[in-house]
Amino acid sequence: QDGRTQMDRIGIDLGGTKIELIVTHKNPMDVIHRVRVETKRTGYPELLDQLVDLVQSVSPKTLENPSIGLGAPGFVDPSDGSIGSSNLKSLNFKPFQKDLQNRLGMPVKVVNDANCFALSEALHGAGKEYRMVLGIILGTGMGGGLVLDGKLWSGSQGIAGEWGHATVNPDGPECY
Repeated sequence: QDGRTQMDRIGIDLGGTKIELIVTHKNPMDVIHRVRVETKRTGYPELLDQLVDLVQSVSPKTLENPSIGLGAPGFVDPSDGSIGSSNLKSLNFKPFQKDLQNRLGMPVKVVNDANCFALSEALHGAGKEYRMVLGIILGTGMGGGLVLDGKLWSGSQGIAGEWGHATVNPDGPECY
């Protein structure tokens, strides 16, 4: 949190096939609005447009100081929200978090989607009774997130729990 009195949150699960958006108020587990659409894969500007349109469709002006949390496929640089090795190739090596935040005029935090999933399950779902939770995503892409003692554990290079894709040889075959 940034010290604001905000209570409303917009959560976005951005995937290679679909985008799902939820809105919560006060209790983050009480979803007051949900929408799911097919992901446009035509390019970076079009994807940004689609996300902006989706957020604006939930009338953020009527929400109390909304902020956005977005789970995205690929490795997310925690310092600036840029993405690499994503199955949504148009996101790769773009200042995604900054661009989306500027377009929307509200706080946006981008995190790896598998990490979001694993943390949610560890805190509120099937893993809440366990010290260690490994969440695995199998969809358009695949990945994983690791939670230890209720905290996301990303390791020294930010990829702990990732089993779906990792660079082993930087001089090897090109990827996304």
